[in-house]
Amino acid sequence: MTDPTPPPTAPSLAELIATRQIVITSGSGGVGKTTSAAVLAMEAAAEGRRAVVVTIDPAKR
Repeated sequence: MTDPTPPPTAPSLAELIATRQIVITSGSGGVGKTTSAAVLAMEAAAEGRRAVVVTIDPAKR
């Protein structure tokens, strides 16, 4: 017998932006951290939220 309850779905980007603060981290070098952060900030701003993107490069590259 199968469970009639549908599987849970991941929240949409709009839901995440509306309800959370988001921090993006990862390894160094070209993995898309800044691009992802910029897109999320632009989407949040389009929804009327305040957004800031801060990049830090401790290696000073």
